[in-house]
Amino acid sequence: MTDHQDPAQTPSPGDGQPADAHGPAGNHPPADDLAARLTALEEQVSSLVAALGTEPGTAARAPDLADPLPGDTSAGAQPTSGSARGSTGAQPTAGGVDPFWALNGLKDTLGDLGGVVFAGYLRKPDGRRADWQYGRTAAHIEAADFADSAAALAALASPVRLALIQAVYDGAHSVADLVESGDFGTTGQIYHHVNQLAAAGWLESPRRGRWTVPVERIIPLLTIILATQG
Repeated sequence: MTDHQDPAQTPSPGDGQPADAHGPAGNHPPADDLAARLTALEEQVSSLVAALGTEPGTAARAPDLADPLPGDTSAGAQPTSGSARGSTGAQPTAGGVDPFWALNGLKDTLGDLGGVVFAGYLRKPDGRRADWQYGRTAAHIEAADFADSAAALAALASPVRLALIQAVYDGAHSVADLVESGDFGTTGQIYHHVNQLAAAGWLESPRRGRWTVPVERIIPLLTIILATQG
């Protein structure tokens, strides 16, 4: 979830262009300053969201990942609003909002540390609210074993399962609903797919016979989908 953007051009706020990896160098902030800087960034994000005329509301909190993993000095996962996309060198739009406020704010916060953050907020018709932010520094990412993600990604590596999880995301919450659609095979085949997705954490059963995408997995799932679509 790829087009390439000339950093000298000013993209529009809706463009999802990849960032130039060589932004201006910043100072390496002391570790004890990061929490304060991230708090300031969240306040800036809230102001920008208000300027855009959106109303994020109260988050349905994700699991607490505020304690960084070994070798990581990022802030972990925090409820927030907004989502990051961008390139370097962007200028404020006519409305005064930098279309790459999240990227530029991240650079201001982390400086030479570098890092990756994904975030988003959604309000589902069933009343669920997903506000999610997750970030890790470059040092943590470089120390990670990409193969550890194989099982979670393999569960999604099927057109049928992707269509099935989209159906659940859109409101088909029971196997009967999925069978009725006629798109996912027999009842036995559907149970097999559902169980594989549940084993990888992409589905959960809050009560017998009902399936849903866990609220803390909605933004990560959509991030994967969007990242593969450019």
